[in-house]
Amino acid sequence: MRITVALLASALMFAAAPVFADVTELRADSQKQFKHNPSGIVIAASAAGIQRTKVEEFDDKQLDVAAEFRSPDDKEITTIYVFRRVTGDVPLWFDRIQNAIEARESFKSPTVAIPAAPFTPAGQSNARALKVVYSAGGPPWKSSAAALTTTGEWYVAVRASSQTLTPDQLLARLDETFGAIKWPKEKAPAANAYVIGDCPDALPQGPDAEPAAADGSVILMAALAANVGGSSKDAGEVKPPRWCRDPDKMTGAGIYRPDAAKDRFFVAFQDSGRGIMVEPNELAGLLAGAKNNAPLTYTVEMVDIDRRIGFGSFKSLPSFAQAIWLTEHGNRAYSATTWGKNKNIDISSDAVK
Repeated sequence: MRITVALLASALMFAAAPVFADVTELRADSQKQFKHNPSGIVIAASAAGIQRTKVEEFDDKQLDVAAEFRSPDDKEITTIYVFRRVTGDVPLWFDRIQNAIEARESFKSPTVAIPAAPFTPAGQSNARALKVVYSAGGPPWKSSAAALTTTGEWYVAVRASSQTLTPDQLLARLDETFGAIKWPKEKAPAANAYVIGDCPDALPQGPDAEPAAADGSVILMAALAANVGGSSKDAGEVKPPRWCRDPDKMTGAGIYRPDAAKDRFFVAFQDSGRGIMVEPNELAGLLAGAKNNAPLTYTVEMVDIDRRIGFGSFKSLPSFAQAIWLTEHGNRAYSATTWGKNKNIDISSDAVK
């Protein structure tokens, strides 16, 4: 987990401090269960016979935490990750987890031993999760496995690696680990999972999109929409899109499109819920159209675990490379927090001149 795509490293640095914040170990008695207060998820002191050794957070609000279970000889490691669901879905982020496993040098070019497939984790009601098991390419690791599911506003990932177990044996441990998790009551059911595939065709990559004229009211509407739309708390109330992976390989990044759309895309950072959303600014477009029959514009928005950052409007859909470049070098039009009781919006004075 948490392996950065090299091409996006600088963009991640620019995104928001929590992405690269120092990892902090939380005070958690290893002999007692740990309750993740933001979600209500409870993690036991041991999982599949392995003792929990520590709990860490990757931000400063417990919106991205990891509980590690490690054997005394360090040959067996299982980690349960809990991170906020702010965009995408289980198939998309599971695809990024697989990408991270396959890129990990210590696994020495691992190969899929048990293909990715949907399943119903212990304590959940439907096949909303995905799991996969790999054979490592050489010592010290023998096998590695991963699973991802969701509950309400949260993703829960389980990663297990072993120096002694066969893939079948590690799969059994992975399934058993879900028994160490107590789930909170949900407001809406989660959708069944599916294994993501390539989109039917690649999204054409043309010249850079031309910026649209700055309009303070349009920027404010976009910021307000970001402020109230920053989570997937009640995902079951709206039919989720079916994501596909854009087959373009030029960027070296994970590019995904909802329902194979040709007017929007998402650039996935790492495997932990963050990225860049590029899509039509439909709300602002309605506002602009009511004023002067203006055409629809497109926005580039950084989606972080607790905020969204907008980089202006464009007359056409920006390319993958332009969107990534903008989050590193472009001027922020707005920043809107999406977590906490006191959410705030910051509009750049330069954006509305």
